[in-house]
This record gives sequence, C-alpha cells and structure tokens, in this order.
Amino acid sequence: MVLRSYLSIGSVSRSKGKNAFIQASKLVVENMLKSFARRLEVQLLYGQAEGGIGVVESIATLAIKIEDHEWAAGIWSGSEKMPVEIRSSAGALRGEAEITSVSLSAKTVSVDAVPAGTVATDVIYYAGAFGNEFAGIHKIITNSSTLFNIDASQFSLWNGNTVNVGTNFSGGEAVLSFAKVEDSIAVAMEKGLADEDVMVLCNPKSWNNLLTEQAAKRQYDSSYSSEKMENGSKSIGFFGQNGKIEIYSSIYCKEGYAYVLPMGCYQRIGSSDITLDQPGFEGKFLKLLENANAYEMRAYTDQALFCSQPGTSTLLTFIKSS
Repeated sequence: MVLRSYLSIGSVSRSKGKNAFIQASKLVVENMLKSFARRLEVQLLYGQAEGGIGVVESIATLAIKIEDHEWAAGIWSGSEKMPVEIRSSAGALRGEAEITSVSLSAKTVSVDAVPAGTVATDVIYYAGAFGNEFAGIHKIITNSSTLFNIDASQFSLWNGNTVNVGTNFSGGEAVLSFAKVEDSIAVAMEKGLADEDVMVLCNPKSWNNLLTEQAAKRQYDSSYSSEKMENGSKSIGFFGQNGKIEIYSSIYCKEGYAYVLPMGCYQRIGSSDITLDQPGFEGKFLKLLENANAYEMRAYTDQALFCSQPGTSTLLTFIKSS
C-alpha cells in the first residue's frame, strides 16, 4: 500500500532550519501515519472478508444504512471523500462512489451517487481493494478452501472455529458473555490450543458489556475503601483452562463479531513495515512535483498477515451490541 501527501514549496521555504521544518511538516506526517495505520488495521481484521467493510441493509436516496452486525464506527469515522466500491454478495461490481457524510448514530454513510443496481446484501469495499488485499483475521478463521497454499477442506486443523453467541442476525443476537468466551476457548483446545495465552478482540460495546458483567461479579477485599471507589480498566484479564485470557476492544471490530486469538500463531510478514523511506531512495522523503508547486511524501508498506495454526482461533458471532 502507498499513501501520498503534499507539502507546498512555500511552506517549506518559510521553515528553513531543522526545527522549523519539523514544526511545519509534523502535522502532515502524523496524519499520514495515523491514516495509514488505520487502513492497515482494518485490513488486518477484514482483508478478503465476504462482508468487506460493510454490508448494505437499505438505501434511502443517497444514504446507505449498514447492517448493525457489519458496522464498526472506526472504519467510517472521518471517511468523508473516501472512494468506495459496491459489489454484489457474489462479487459483481455495481460501481464506485465517494463518501460525502457519515452518521455514526444511525450507522449510515451518504455517497455522491449510489451505483445502479445496488440492493440490500451488497457489500462495500475500499475502492480498488477487492481481489488485491491480503487475508485478514476474519478471512483466516472462516476460510474453508485453499489459504496459504493449504486446503482447509482436506486438513481440518486449517479450519478456524465459530461459536454462536446468539442464534442468528435477524433478532436472535445475544450479548457477549464470559461463558461464551470460555466456550470458544474449549472449542479451540480441541484443535491444539493448550497452555497458551489468548487475546479476545471485540467491539467497544461488547467490551463494555463484559466489563459490566465482571464488575457485578467482583468481590471486594481488604483493599476496599469507603472514602474512594475506583472501578474500570483498559483491558479485562482472567485465567481459563488454556492460560491467561486478555480482552481488548477495537473501534475497527464490527459489532456482531469477536475474535479469540492465540497471538503466538500470528505474524506480519513482508519486506517493509510502514515507512517514509522508499526502497532505493532511503533518506529522500521529499520529491519535487513537475506539475505543481509542491513536494510529495509517500508512506509505504509491503506486508501481509500469516497464521500458522488457524484451528486454534475462534470467531464469536451473532453478538448483540447492547
């Protein structure tokens, strides 16, 4: 992936000296790296996923309502001007569009023009991403065919696991609970997960439900003070039959899903993490543009996600967010 940003020659000219240049360019560079990291994190979760970055529930003029279980606020927040493409559930291209506004509360994205033929169940992708992304966590766990040159239909340990928190996405969803997390770990242990810590990744709304459940079960010991009560946490940790279970929230995790991941099985592979150094042009961050009074900077990465034991990961689905 490549991200290009620009600095005007005037701003560079007015910031002679190392410190002045850093002040003039740091906001652009910080924004580049944050934007790039965000896009990469979404792909690490949902690269090649059948649900893309969202599934169409309904259309009202130019506003597209995303299905609740396929909605992740972090994917869409601040996405104005972002180009997307809409495809049928079978992958047929409907067309491209540009995001004009987003309503996080209504879970809708408005576009400049809805591609002809767009209907409910169609899938939204980043423009140009379909067929070009590496496989993310969701794809790795749900894969049932050939992935990383191994056929999951022939080798059962190459199949991830799925545990249903509810019964369906048509009103049968249920709130994520510690009991379901432990059920998912028990299923993974049957395929080799043993004595290994796991990370549970879920939507902030599900994380809040788990925190509420944990707080309700808490027993206060001698550290309790009637003068001041402190409660809450950044992560939720407890021990299960496998070892330590650490639960984290992510604004990029869709509301209907959660993931139980033995992180020792996952690694990012490739030739380059996110960098401003272009291969063969290390140290040369600025390139003078021929047709504009500006310099160009490029952020670059060449990487993919690999899992050595998909059978020890579990997808939790049919989750009710609140």
